[in-house]
Amino acid sequence: MVRHSSGLKTVSGTDPVELWKVGINRSARITKVIIYNPDSADHVVYLGKYDGTTFTQLLPGIKVLAGETIVLGEDDIPAERVYSTSSTQYSWAAKLEASVASNNVEVSIEVDEQ
Repeated sequence: MVRHSSGLKTVSGTDPVELWKVGINRSARITKVIIYNPDSADHVVYLGKYDGTTFTQLLPGIKVLAGETIVLGEDDIPAERVYSTSSTQYSWAAKLEASVASNNVEVSIEVDEQ
């Protein structure tokens, strides 16, 4: 088991943003999520798997009020894993329910990759 951080990524709308690319023939589970919403509007952040073309939501949407910071630990996050194979490499990714009004939402995850 190896834990990695995605670093801080900005999400501005409904296009998925890659947070962590899972290594070939490996899997990754999110163990920590940090979201900061500096926008003037509330947002819902969706986390799921992404192959560069198709996004599939894996975790329940996380509502983040304007100006709010949310931190979720391992016990707060469903135990979903994203798997990559030699034929398809997947990433954990994030997207919003709508475009931001003025400021991008900031997302960081920690993953356990095996």
